[in-house]
Amino acid sequence: MRVMIPLMQLTGKAPPVIRFFSTEGLEAAITRAGFEVVEAGSFPGGKPPSHYIVARRSS
Repeated sequence: MRVMIPLMQLTGKAPPVIRFFSTEGLEAAITRAGFEVVEAGSFPGGKPPSHYIVARRSS
């Protein structure tokens, strides 16, 4: 998929800026944005992008 993104951007089918995160990096970004990660994990036998994160706004 990463190989196709520049072509998709040229044709207007993908946004001009796309960022890729590791699962740890994504959780850290969510925490920095003021959320508390309640639960996170991967579906059995899966690897990213099957990762899920449940978060709520910190009080």
